[in-house]
Amino acid sequence: MDPGTRPSSQHPSLQYSSTSPLADEKNPYQPPRLGNQPKDDLGLHHEKSRVLTSPLILSIEWTVILGFNLIVPALVAWGFTNAPAKLGSGFAVFLIALTGYYFCITKPLPMLFIIRGGVLVALSQFVPALQLVAGAISIRALILFRIVPESSFNEMLSSPTAGFLATLFTGLILIAASLTLGFLIRIVTPDRWWLAKSSTTNQ
Repeated sequence: MDPGTRPSSQHPSLQYSSTSPLADEKNPYQPPRLGNQPKDDLGLHHEKSRVLTSPLILSIEWTVILGFNLIVPALVAWGFTNAPAKLGSGFAVFLIALTGYYFCITKPLPMLFIIRGGVLVALSQFVPALQLVAGAISIRALILFRIVPESSFNEMLSSPTAGFLATLFTGLILIAASLTLGFLIRIVTPDRWWLAKSSTTNQ
């Protein structure tokens, strides 16, 4: 047989299997990659990462929402608390803010619920029934646990501990309301508003 007409099967060095590491896994007819060189090094690959939103953006939004939701509680509490109680309240606000920043990094989706639900809670301050009820529940809890005496407001919230706990309990109630509202908003809004998005960068 003429060597020029010899079957290609006798030239194994000219063939490559579709299972060969040199062949493309998706298209066996595509020219093979050079050796074991990854696609990234050839500029053929797009790096993709799943991103919900930037922790920095979440932290800024959390700061704005927290500030707006402090308007009515601060105005109501300012008149019947003394300086030590105000100091305790300020520390409670600082602790709530710091915890929110931590969750912006570690638990972005629940924080997104809280932030978006917090917009509605902030708007409800035009008729501050929710804020007044939350404050009343907090004070009643302090009375039940005998942390403050059952007397006038000025006598109740006259210590750093009382100011701290009253503010902390009120804040937790409002945060729980924001989280609930955010979850309800999630149910009735498109998925694309909440799901992580692909961030693509060309190599």
